[in-house]
Amino acid sequence: VSTQSTWAKPAPKATKEPEKKKEKKPTETKEKEQSKLGVHIRGLSFPDMTRSSVKELFANCGKISQLRIKRNARGGPYILIFFDSTAAAKKAVDMNGKTVKNCKITVDFAKAKPVQPRSEYCKTVFVRPVPASCTRELLKKFFESAGQAVKVRVYKLGFAFVYFKSAAEATAAMKLNRKEFLGKKISLRLSVRTKEKDLKKHSLAIAGPKKVVVSTTKKTPKPKAEAKDIKDAKKPAPKAAAAPAAAAPAPAPKGEKKAAAPKAAPAKAEPKPEPPKAEPKAEKKAPAKAPAKAAAAAKPAAKKAGGKK
Repeated sequence: VSTQSTWAKPAPKATKEPEKKKEKKPTETKEKEQSKLGVHIRGLSFPDMTRSSVKELFANCGKISQLRIKRNARGGPYILIFFDSTAAAKKAVDMNGKTVKNCKITVDFAKAKPVQPRSEYCKTVFVRPVPASCTRELLKKFFESAGQAVKVRVYKLGFAFVYFKSAAEATAAMKLNRKEFLGKKISLRLSVRTKEKDLKKHSLAIAGPKKVVVSTTKKTPKPKAEAKDIKDAKKPAPKAAAAPAAAAPAPAPKGEKKAAAPKAAPAKAEPKPEPPKAEPKAEKKAPAKAPAKAAAAAKPAAKKAGGKK
């Protein structure tokens, strides 16, 4: 007898291939870097708080690119500061829990992204107040030092829009802010409006709302008889009328006996169907005896009869 074992060797375990690390896209890395540049500050509020005063408090951290002061739903202020480097933002986060201007502040990284400054893409300047004697030519001359004004729109409500060729010319025009124009100090602001947007609005205003087409064809009136038939057909079918109640018998005069009401004859019971009769069973006939045996039995009977006589 063979002593060799019949058990098969276990199959070798499959080795897992090392997973390849996903390469980060350049856009993802940029977004992460931008998210670490911003800082969200809460609990800081003091009288006469302005952007310049807040910048002074966080100037030691690094160069500030943007600063926004906003208010939450309850009306409390919060501040968003964006720095040029992540190291500067980390320094600002280290100020978390410290007291600044007698206020205990909380500082953490902001989820919001920095907004592109209007000086990089805005080509229009908003002007206000504009006197009633203002014209397009006068405004063009006023902004000649900044650049060539492509278009000017003056409104009766006392404001105007001046369009330039480039964003650099529009930012240069902002230097004329709070200067006198026709005896009034004007305030300037960069606007998001463009010539293309104005043309779209103007074309929509000319076109007006969409017109509803109404058919002018008159419907031929139907004859009265036909209209009545249609109405009758639409009406629901009348319900079946209930059977009229039996009239009550008139009261009999005094002294007369009331005639007894004839009794209703009892209803005859319907004859029950007779059950089917059973078929008569066939009589069993005795089997015929053999003649020899009958004769033998008759002899002793005759002898008995003779003895009695």
